Amino acid sequence: MADMKKYVKIAMSVLVIGLIIWGIVSFVMWAYNNNTQYNELNYTLEEIEDGVYGYYGVTVSSIPAQNYQMITVYYGGSIRTLKGDVKICYTNGEPKIHIKDYNIVNADDIIVYVPKGTIINTGTTGIVR
Repeated sequence: MADMKKYVKIAMSVLVIGLIIWGIVSFVMWAYNNNTQYNELNYTLEEIEDGVYGYYGVTVSSIPAQNYQMITVYYGGSIRTLKGDVKICYTNGEPKIHIKDYNIVNADDIIVYVPKGTIINTGTTGIVR
């Protein structure tokens, strides 16, 4: 009878450990899939004001997860502030923006194609604590 209780305890322990491992693996797979699936968007930029296509800045904090780059641009009839990984490419072609929206806060990949000197760098725009 004591041996049977011992085997039941071992089986329950193995089951609980198996469920914990399954839960961790499921969470990691869910997080990976959410990070690799994205919407790709392309827009033609319009001037926010004469000769300016955008305002670029960085927000820093005491918590590293809160650090992000941001750019304010005008497209599709409205001014928008986008947050994430901003790359500015200088070109003589049509000003445009390419966005990969990962559906994660502040995690978009943003590439802006504009003539040199048309993005105003605002530096560090704030400190979040």
